[in-house]
Amino acid sequence: MPITLFHGTRGNVLESVLQDGLVPRGTTPRNWGHLIASRPGRVYMSRFVPLIYATTSSDRGPGWIFQVELSDNVVASGVLAPDEDMIASTIGREEGWWNPVASSLAMDVRMAELVRTIDPADFASQWRDYYERSGVVSIAGEVAPEMITRYVRVDVGNILEVARAWNEFHARAGVPHDEVVAVLEGFTASIMDDAEFAAGDIVYAPGSPDRKSRVDALRRQLHNGFRRFER
Repeated sequence: MPITLFHGTRGNVLESVLQDGLVPRGTTPRNWGHLIASRPGRVYMSRFVPLIYATTSSDRGPGWIFQVELSDNVVASGVLAPDEDMIASTIGREEGWWNPVASSLAMDVRMAELVRTIDPADFASQWRDYYERSGVVSIAGEVAPEMITRYVRVDVGNILEVARAWNEFHARAGVPHDEVVAVLEGFTASIMDDAEFAAGDIVYAPGSPDRKSRVDALRRQLHNGFRRFER
């Protein structure tokens, strides 16, 4: 069955993505400051957390969210694998030493060391199980331009507050995972579908007369999600 995923990134990348697709970072330095680096030969996608990557990368420039449609042939081709972070966190929880809610530097270092030993391709047969639980998957090689069906420009300065709150919501303890995913998927859908899409549309761009109302609407939706789960 085809699946729809999203890739969030930041920088002046639109022209190259539309021409060449989403390509692995290769020898380009990673754009995250934490201990765990992405694999240089893989592209990472999610069904509900692209906004975080589109706003908080160390790259500068506009944020982008690209919607990717993976066909049956691609899904069945063996190029998909779980995110190695998800593999490692599963191992850590099973062994009893990993707790993301109460993490420490020592725990994070141990996690980073474990991740470095993992080859996602070794877990390719389990990608769907991990994807159902985490909503994240990686693909070996590039995502061809024709697989990209929508894209949204994120006005980072105006949406960053929402993204940070969204990330906090995602990390909250005591909230059933399926309920968190449902809210975040709905939030992602509202970002992608807030305007009728046509090739070349720029949504939330600086100067857009209705930008503030759209950001406020997203903020209200996010805060409604918070209230649903407050104890």
